Amino acid sequence: MKRLIPFFLLAAMSVATPFTVCGQKQMSENNRREWTQRMRDLKHSFLIEALNLTREQQNQFFPLYDSMEDELNALTAQSRELESRMEASGSNITDIEYSTAAKTLFEQKSRENEVEMTYFAKFEKILTPKQLFQLKGAERNFTGQVVRRHGRMRNENSQTGERGPRR
Repeated sequence: MKRLIPFFLLAAMSVATPFTVCGQKQMSENNRREWTQRMRDLKHSFLIEALNLTREQQNQFFPLYDSMEDELNALTAQSRELESRMEASGSNITDIEYSTAAKTLFEQKSRENEVEMTYFAKFEKILTPKQLFQLKGAERNFTGQVVRRHGRMRNENSQTGERGPRR
């Protein structure tokens, strides 16, 4: 894992390009897609090393893993869209509408769990029990490294007066 950190940091710097190049401008859809694909590729590299995946496992695992992530991202997007619609409605929202929306937002974790358990059954056919166990920890480690790197970049940019894109 220690071998991966220098590679990851170098790669993360190249991933940060949309943040530093775009300045305060909102990221274009093409830049967002490109950035998302580079992050996905970095995550694949990270998981390959963290889980010690064979080439055969990689070929079977990543299409499924990417599908799972797409489904989870769609759930998150639906929740954000609901929040945006509610905020845009302003004071014209009834308590019943707030209650229904709140319940939907709170149920998101349950829906995410259903998606993950569906894919868990598929992953069991590809990964060893040890790799399955290590998967969640590896995902957390990857996210933590991205967050820490992004935090360092924000600190560096704030010292130079630069700002990242608005989302």
